[in-house]
Amino acid sequence: MPKLKVFLWKLCHASLPTKGTFLKRGLQIDPICTLFNANIEEVEHLFLQCPNAQKVWQLAKDHHCTSIPMPPVSLDRIQRWLSNLRANIGRVPFERIVALLWSIWKTPNSAVFRQEFPQPVVTLIRAKKASSEWRIRHKLTQSIQPPTQPPSSPNTKRLFEIAWKKPPKGFIKVNFDGFKSSHHAAGRYALRDWTGHLVQAGAFYLGAASILVAEATAMRNGLQVAVKAIFTNIHIEGDNKILIQALQGCIQPPWEIQVLVQDILFYLQKCNHVIVQHIFREGNRVPD
Repeated sequence: MPKLKVFLWKLCHASLPTKGTFLKRGLQIDPICTLFNANIEEVEHLFLQCPNAQKVWQLAKDHHCTSIPMPPVSLDRIQRWLSNLRANIGRVPFERIVALLWSIWKTPNSAVFRQEFPQPVVTLIRAKKASSEWRIRHKLTQSIQPPTQPPSSPNTKRLFEIAWKKPPKGFIKVNFDGFKSSHHAAGRYALRDWTGHLVQAGAFYLGAASILVAEATAMRNGLQVAVKAIFTNIHIEGDNKILIQALQGCIQPPWEIQVLVQDILFYLQKCNHVIVQHIFREGNRVPD
């Protein structure tokens, strides 16, 4: 996920905007730790020495979120520690460590800007949610496929067929679509098995809503039906690139569908295998 990658880059390049960093750069601020008024808020203190951070690390170990012990106490050794972890452990355990560090970093910000009392269990839950979302987006990145482009020639024009195709054996395909008129928006979805048989279809009316909201709601509703029917191998197909790119993590979800995207990611966590594919409108087969 972009936010975790940016955080990791800043941590490894000593660029996190801690109070201690601001003080070293000449800003006249109170450098004391926001959570516990005892030490200067530097990277080493924030992630390792602060009592709140130590409780989070212990809680993560107790709940088997990670088997990796706390990192060394100096910044340069933290950087080497992360580099060694990346080279010697799997992608998922490493992502959990990064999500845990990121969540610890977010704790003082929440205390300052949201007046939230620091609770190690809340920090751990936020880390687990971020790590889970990162895994889903990675899975989607691997499975999202662009529409097949026909071979092009500078001197010739070719006609090619755009058609709905059956999903792989053992998969359910969810097609979704949205509509917008001058007065209202609506959406629909269809579920078909790997033989092409229609399993279930649905439609809904949204009233005054955008086409993007209609498309995202149609995907969410179709996926919800598939998951509740205990289908775990799901092939999602639609013609809205913005929605698919938001799920892939290529773009930030537009504000109007952020909640819907979170709902979709929640249901995707329950799936074993997921394919999310863009298709041209002509091939997006949803029954009328």
